[in-house]
Amino acid sequence: TAAASHIAALTGLMLNFDKALRPKEIQQLLMETADDMDDPATAQVDEGFDSKTGSGFVNAERVFERLSSRPRSGV
Repeated sequence: TAAASHIAALTGLMLNFDKALRPKEIQQLLMETADDMDDPATAQVDEGFDSKTGSGFVNAERVFERLSSRPRSGV
């Protein structure tokens, strides 16, 4: 999907911002800052991770807000 190339590009930008980021930290940041999506195929409102929509839409602005608020070690 097109999402893979977007995530790859964002990951590159994240590593350019902080070269010390570890893969698990990148994954956690992407998941925690994503905009939640509801799966319209379910009756209830889905919140958080689900198998249909994952963690939701990636939110690059929120990722960099979070990164900017922490000390950078890999500059």
